[in-house]
Amino acid sequence: MLSPKPEESIAWYRPVRYMRTFLSFDIWVPFANLTYAFYLFHLTPVLDTMGPVAYKIMKGDMVIDEASLNLSSPCPFSPGETTAIWLILAGMTFVITCIICVIVFVFVEKQGINARIAIKSKWTKADEIKKPIEAKTEKT
Repeated sequence: MLSPKPEESIAWYRPVRYMRTFLSFDIWVPFANLTYAFYLFHLTPVLDTMGPVAYKIMKGDMVIDEASLNLSSPCPFSPGETTAIWLILAGMTFVITCIICVIVFVFVEKQGINARIAIKSKWTKADEIKKPIEAKTEKT
């Protein structure tokens, strides 16, 4: 038995028991809601805005002849500065992407979820109303 059914009891020595417990925590729900939007938008801030912003922050007053830079030229930043650029870029990208994802979730995804629930309950109510009417017509 590779994966027991949810209603079955799992022995304490099986790792599945601990994985199921860990993954069933309620803390994962907000992450699950934002995952798809995060997947869609995570590269947009990096490619369009954050790279040049982080570069300008770290460059500061340093004069770099950008026209002469190519793949074989040495990096104008020290390893510490390069790490700082990366951390600034990663942090700013994460924050901006989270903001975009929350906006997309609230105004697009959540509306679709609510519409699906409303439509499903509407059809369920229509079916419940239709069943007694069909039963009466079959009797007569």
